[in-house]
Amino acid sequence: MFVNKKHKKSVQDASLPTISQQVDHIPRNSCNLNHFNTFTGHHFKIASLRWGKNSKTLLTTSQDGFMIVWDAVTGYKKHAIPLENPWVLTCAYSPSESVLASAGLDNVCTIYKQVGFQRIEVVEPGGKSSLRTKSNSPNYFQSQSHSSTSTFSSSSSSSLQVRLKGHTAYIPDCGFLSNHNIVTVSGDSTCILWDITRSSPLFKYTDHTSDVLCLATSYQQLPANPYLFVTGSSDGTMKIWDTRTKFSVRSVNSMAYDVNCLSIFPDSNAIASGVDDGSIHLYDVRADCIVSKYCLETQKNKTNYYPNQLPPLLPTTLRGGGSRILSLQQSIQSTANLPGVTSIDFSKSGRLLYSTYSESGCLIWDVLKGEVVGSVGNARTSKFSHVSVSPDGEALATVGWDASIGIWTSGL
Repeated sequence: MFVNKKHKKSVQDASLPTISQQVDHIPRNSCNLNHFNTFTGHHFKIASLRWGKNSKTLLTTSQDGFMIVWDAVTGYKKHAIPLENPWVLTCAYSPSESVLASAGLDNVCTIYKQVGFQRIEVVEPGGKSSLRTKSNSPNYFQSQSHSSTSTFSSSSSSSLQVRLKGHTAYIPDCGFLSNHNIVTVSGDSTCILWDITRSSPLFKYTDHTSDVLCLATSYQQLPANPYLFVTGSSDGTMKIWDTRTKFSVRSVNSMAYDVNCLSIFPDSNAIASGVDDGSIHLYDVRADCIVSKYCLETQKNKTNYYPNQLPPLLPTTLRGGGSRILSLQQSIQSTANLPGVTSIDFSKSGRLLYSTYSESGCLIWDVLKGEVVGSVGNARTSKFSHVSVSPDGEALATVGWDASIGIWTSGL
């Protein structure tokens, strides 16, 4: 159906903060979370974090060569799966939590069954090694995490199920649509829908023109949509896909920078995209437009969460075309020094949006008002690379550069 773009733009006469003016503000710092627990066990930076659908388990993967399933309450390691390739960038949990996936710089998505070790080689301090038989006791794994010099390796490959090969470049993200279908995105600018049971691709999507950097699926939303997934790319676009069609059903082209991360609103009617210029765009599917924008630059005079690092502009001593050059310079300086968004996630209700940045911690946004209302940890000193809200909304998990996982709760 043909849509008149001028007419469409004329009816987009309001933004989310404008129409929510009568809604009460959330008091500042009322949403700050309390630290509940810290999980340790990985030896290198954690590349990705996923919650299990029942909110009782966590899945993490790291370039130490292991993918670990954690008990989200006790912090015990339930399973530790040795990876085929340690250069991982992402991991994924199936809806049934019985199948796991990892992918990275080897251009391959590897599917694992959730099983324990058969043999474990423990490298003790001093270089001595010993083989120990299979143990599913969480206390066994927990005792190993206290020694920073211990590493794990396993000669068992019984957990490996299948390798999905089809991309010609790195795979930065993947996600399950169902227990039998997974989507991978790649630096080769394509997305592939896979049938895991047949170990074969169902379709390759080629609408993006540059590296596809992130992916979001809705299988944890209620009601879940097994056909919907969203991708973001370094071509500055966010695309919505329906697996029943061969092309993207929506394309948002208003981002001038890389789209680093995505999060689908709890009712699946809106999508947030984190951009490399430090802004977050909220796109409403029904209105087919961006209804709100969350930018640190607009908050620097309203809150002390924003690190004031913008340098002063050069003096205006240019002539002729100098005003145009100065305008360009101002635009470059105002964005080049902003920390890029690395991860975002909505709260259970959708009123709050959690975001992490490359140069600051985790901030909490009021989605309606577009204001920063709190932080997780210390926004200036905490270096979080990923944030994720549990499906039941009771907890928040963060990972950073220190190879540990932080669990945060409201304390209510």
